[in-house]
Amino acid sequence: MKKRVKLSSEPYFPKKIIGISSHFKDIQVAWALNNTLSLNLRKSKNFRKQIQPDIFQEFSVFRYVDASDFSYFLISNKNTGYFLTPKHKNFDFFLISNVPEKDLINVGKEILKSKMILGSFIISADSFILKAFNCFFEE
Repeated sequence: MKKRVKLSSEPYFPKKIIGISSHFKDIQVAWALNNTLSLNLRKSKNFRKQIQPDIFQEFSVFRYVDASDFSYFLISNKNTGYFLTPKHKNFDFFLISNVPEKDLINVGKEILKSKMILGSFIISADSFILKAFNCFFEE
């Protein structure tokens, strides 16, 4: 009788993320972050979420992995009146990265140097955010 062994590793998910407020479109915010933080965020596959039993919405995603294997994801929080995380309606975007927390604070400060960004706030990744965004770090 064959024995099956399932190997799994717990994916790393950051404890803090950056909530971003901006009046600009997703592509413009990605461009601003690329210039401000010297990233190379590129459009990725949209994140699809079921809002109601018969309503699905897609939220834009931009991704970059740097030379040190740190991942950066810019994810839109709004689409046609729906929110990816309704608890955080005051944020237009989330910047999620697995950089160390002390570096994430510096990233949040650097973001504010862009004239396209109204505000950046370090927020705790609660269970709802963990569920919504965990798929990005499972790769």
